[in-house]
Amino acid sequence: MNKARLESFSDAVFAIVCTLLVVSLPVPRLNPQDPHDLNIAALVAMAPQFGSYVLSFALVTLYWVAHHDLVRILRSMSAAFLWINNFFLMWLALLPFPTEIMGAYPHNETAVLFFGLITIMAALAFIGLRGFVLLKKDLLDPAFDAAQLARSIRNSAIGVGLYFVALLVSYFSDKITITMYALIPFLFFVPVRIKSREREAPAHAH
Repeated sequence: MNKARLESFSDAVFAIVCTLLVVSLPVPRLNPQDPHDLNIAALVAMAPQFGSYVLSFALVTLYWVAHHDLVRILRSMSAAFLWINNFFLMWLALLPFPTEIMGAYPHNETAVLFFGLITIMAALAFIGLRGFVLLKKDLLDPAFDAAQLARSIRNSAIGVGLYFVALLVSYFSDKITITMYALIPFLFFVPVRIKSREREAPAHAH
């Protein structure tokens, strides 16, 4: 299988997950006898659902960017890489389910914990995908500095550690935990990029 086919399949999964996140938003329950019952207050009451949607959508798009960058630095693939990639996509595709639950029950400890656990599993699977590429250096583009990939893995591992802290904090405050869920990906989800030594050489010369 070539990279284009792998990325096409992965992109389709990402697109489906984003679509399911939108579909999971519930329609407000209104009085069927009053067609004018819909008001701003009914939409404001859905703030937890919209918040969960935005959080998960941002997380999925961050993964999409990082996944694109990871595939871009590959020069070849293996069957093991494909299966690890599928394992990561499996956890990512599950994300709409805990997103809907947490949106419906934002103050329920189990709902908040469940969202965090699924997010952690997706993060660990993606770390595993990156780690496999790092171990199998023959898969990497020769122009790419493997040390940068190692740093990205380390940063992602720190993020997973903070997710575990967020789970512990949920016993005291669900609001703080959800806030941590929202901030952690942006702080530690560092995409990897190709840095061509040939392109950098002229810059150092100046």
